[in-house]
Amino acid sequence: MKLVLTMGIPKKNVNKYKEGFRFNRAIIQELDWDSKNVINEVYYFPPLDNIGRGLSIQFKGGSIYKNNLYIVTNTEVLIYNLLTWELKRVFSYPSFNDLHAVLYKNGKIYVCNTGLEMVQVLNEEGEIIEEINMASVATWKRFKKHIDYRTIPTTKPHEVHINHLFEIDGEIWVTRGQKGDAVKLYDQNIRFQVVNHNKDEIILCHDGKVKGDFIYFTSVDGYLIIINKYSKKVEEYINLNKINPFQKRIPWTRGVEVVGRYAFVGATKMRPTKFKELAKWAIKGEPIQMPSCILQVDLEKKEIVEIYEMQKYKNAAIYSILAFKVN
Repeated sequence: MKLVLTMGIPKKNVNKYKEGFRFNRAIIQELDWDSKNVINEVYYFPPLDNIGRGLSIQFKGGSIYKNNLYIVTNTEVLIYNLLTWELKRVFSYPSFNDLHAVLYKNGKIYVCNTGLEMVQVLNEEGEIIEEINMASVATWKRFKKHIDYRTIPTTKPHEVHINHLFEIDGEIWVTRGQKGDAVKLYDQNIRFQVVNHNKDEIILCHDGKVKGDFIYFTSVDGYLIIINKYSKKVEEYINLNKINPFQKRIPWTRGVEVVGRYAFVGATKMRPTKFKELAKWAIKGEPIQMPSCILQVDLEKKEIVEIYEMQKYKNAAIYSILAFKVN
């Protein structure tokens, strides 16, 4: 089985850098899971016109449509041919800031613009044809159209922190990390809760992988959350740290893929500064963490059956994990 991993590689002495300046390489790995061999590795450096000087370079969320990988950096949408790894298109606009996810559907490219808290819709030529605000105040009342946000390191704090796009029965949904929920893009009154706020340790949901009758979310503090696609109710919270066979703490959990009875979860080694940002995550001091890794979780037995530690990039920020078969 082949897995496509999208990642950002941090700078040396990363903790010396402020938010928005911490990563300097965008890398995609094509991993043969069975042999644990990296079949291919793709590097990318944005043109200077597409990003401010010294700002973070990293691949974030991606999705696959047919044999194309749609993927974002902080300030761009890219399309790769998965068979040849040819870079086919790059789209970038001044309104792009801290992009997190992208999804292709029916000739349209949906882009999760986390920095400006909106979803932008592009046509196949890469033109912006629609913008859907996801926050309580209209986008262009909060932000200014004349600013090139590709040069702005961060717009935090975010109100909702949208971070993923997924599809249920032909409808686009958006994961809202700060709200702990997911909403229907074109009717945001329709929503369902992912994170149970009565569980203080569970914070900031991520992703939203639809497989069969269920939707699989991660929370960044080490939970895999399984939701019934029809009832939109939580079926199960799996605390990955409780089933971890190792003594070290599982770090920042984000990307997820589900193949058969197994979930593959990406865990990113956190910087000490991250702990200070997560007041709800009650940790005294910095725990001993595992390096960045992929966890293979048996969903039936509720066991972590294998852990693949990143070989070359032990501190890589892992975003998407995508199973790939040639169509």
